Amino acid sequence: MRYYFRSMAQDYARRPEPFGQYQLKRLIATGGMAEIFEARKQGAHGFERRVAIKRILPALRTDPRFQEMFCEEARIQASLAHPNIVEVLDFGQVEGRLFMALEYVDGLTCSDLIDRLLKRHRTVDLAATLFVLREVLRGLAFLHSACDSWGQPLDLVHRDIAPNNVLISKVGQVKIADFGIYYSRHAVRHTAPGELKGKIGYISPEQARGDQVDGRSDLFSLAVMAAEMLIGKALFQGETVLDVFDSLNRGDLTMLHAHGDHVPDDVKQVLARALQPNPDKRYANATTFGTDVQWLAQRHGLEMESYDFTEWLADLGLIALESQVNVVPPARKP
Repeated sequence: MRYYFRSMAQDYARRPEPFGQYQLKRLIATGGMAEIFEARKQGAHGFERRVAIKRILPALRTDPRFQEMFCEEARIQASLAHPNIVEVLDFGQVEGRLFMALEYVDGLTCSDLIDRLLKRHRTVDLAATLFVLREVLRGLAFLHSACDSWGQPLDLVHRDIAPNNVLISKVGQVKIADFGIYYSRHAVRHTAPGELKGKIGYISPEQARGDQVDGRSDLFSLAVMAAEMLIGKALFQGETVLDVFDSLNRGDLTMLHAHGDHVPDDVKQVLARALQPNPDKRYANATTFGTDVQWLAQRHGLEMESYDFTEWLADLGLIALESQVNVVPPARKP
């Protein structure tokens, strides 16, 4: 059973919607708290910048709890300046609706990548999987070690590392998106008793139980995603949610072994360590996990950089290598 956030991206015809200083062009996705649009900000002398506008849903704009959560998300994400994390460019309120202007990542999600390859009856190549894994781990290493302006650790945990929240650009960048359910011991937000945060099938056992989590929970979720990239199937399966929880609590890697004959044993061993049900038996942090991922790439001669990854995507027809620069023609002389 596959458990995905259902993307609402549609290329339906619509007139651009004015929203403050932005023009909303296309709905990309809708979640539990907000909706995301492709948008453009225009300025003098032909200036134009494409951005993603994330705005709180109409029904929640007067709810104090969701307003505070949205504001906290914006404050935290804006403080995380890293190449592997989506950047916050602006924050404000238009007609009573809070919004963030985010860096627009022109490309596809990791979920799109998996699904498009599955339609061709293939899985993500090992080299590409290790590249994505390495890049996300770099972002997580920064996230987990982030400090406030006084130098005190924020103890941040993303809590929603999953294929639809890992963005892949046409120039080979890999970025972590959506900090809507992040956790910090210093944040105002708290998870209510019985409230589950995260996507079933990707969350760690401790997150599923509602226990306190740290960065090792994100490492577990990322390893689930990597395994799915390699085998093209959900790692933890079941007929019901409880069945899935039982599978991940037991650390049942049957699917990886049954459908991963093409995956080298040392790769399986690294993933198995990150997928230990007991967090104390996992990698201690993203840096040590990333060191082993880099070692695997070197050992198998599969080292990849952004341009290699871009060529791989283009060769598969998953992206089109084209310029998005808009050139304004010079004014005609009278």
